[in-house]
Amino acid sequence: MKEIDMSESIQTTVEEQKSAPRMGEAESWRQIRQDIREEIMAEIREGIREEVRGNGRENGSSQPKKLAPSGKASLAPAEAAWPEVYETAPSLTPMFSGYIYALGTVSARFPSLSLEKEYIQAEAAVALEKNLGAMTPRQKMYAVFTYQTPKRKRERYRYIAQQMCWLFSIESIESYILQPSTEEQLSELIDMLDKPFGTPPMDVDVVVGVRGPVAPPQTCGGMQLPLVRLYNTYSFPVGRLVENLPKPQNMDENEFQTLVTQVFYMTMQLADNMGNMDEHRALNYVILQYENMYVMVAEQAQRNCSLTDVQVQRSPLSDPLMPIMDVIFSFTNNADKTVTNFFTEVDVTGMYPFLNQPIQPYYRK
Repeated sequence: MKEIDMSESIQTTVEEQKSAPRMGEAESWRQIRQDIREEIMAEIREGIREEVRGNGRENGSSQPKKLAPSGKASLAPAEAAWPEVYETAPSLTPMFSGYIYALGTVSARFPSLSLEKEYIQAEAAVALEKNLGAMTPRQKMYAVFTYQTPKRKRERYRYIAQQMCWLFSIESIESYILQPSTEEQLSELIDMLDKPFGTPPMDVDVVVGVRGPVAPPQTCGGMQLPLVRLYNTYSFPVGRLVENLPKPQNMDENEFQTLVTQVFYMTMQLADNMGNMDEHRALNYVILQYENMYVMVAEQAQRNCSLTDVQVQRSPLSDPLMPIMDVIFSFTNNADKTVTNFFTEVDVTGMYPFLNQPIQPYYRK
């Protein structure tokens, strides 16, 4: 056995002292903006919590009360799926505000077999007094929901409409489950059933509201789509766009109507326009509310220029808490292929977008 010489010096390895970590680089502007958003939203939520708690104490209860939708009747079968009001406040992410401003088609679906059987009985009863044979299923549903009893002059089967699952489809894709907040909004949804249905749609339905959580399976027969609390909804014929537009000189009426209709469908069918992004809401507002855009398209057509592209981007003047979008229209000359750009600014800070700058030439940097 080899002896160990304890006198020998033991060689040790001395590790170099680790240098202190370098100071992190200054936070990016994006991180600073995100911190500002989080602080503001935290203050807003805390303020609403205090207000709700105060209302509860005034009513003799220490628990905060959940807000129910306005209206005479409970119109939201999935009301339990909504968190309390301070939890559903729209989040201020860079391109998603929580608001919905969408174009599409409203339809109704039975959430359960029980309600469907109840409707079948109601339809049979209405068919005894009204001829439903030549109607489409949508028109029959409208006739049942609006049927009034001779004596009381009220809508006998409205209670079925109150329990229906109201779907909103975009480009024939079921996208949202709508929850009307008032009886008037429910009436608007019912009226949307009594209109032509086709592709492309001759009538367009518009919904404005706040996006909520995904609906539980029992809300709409197993479908799990985002809920939308409605604040405004209406329907209009596409042909009505032309009625109030000033027709350019030297342009035939039919030619102008065809051009406006083509532009409307072109912008409406842009990819992935779900009406929930800031860019979608800005574009949908322009094609619905800004008539000068159509006049400009007609004037460019007289110069032998065709609309070839529509883009939406955040304006350089946009504030993190007040987003402004540039809607850019590109026209290509059919002769020499030169491209001319125009743009308009839309403020999408709140639920209802509005025009910030009128349409004018746009110069790309």
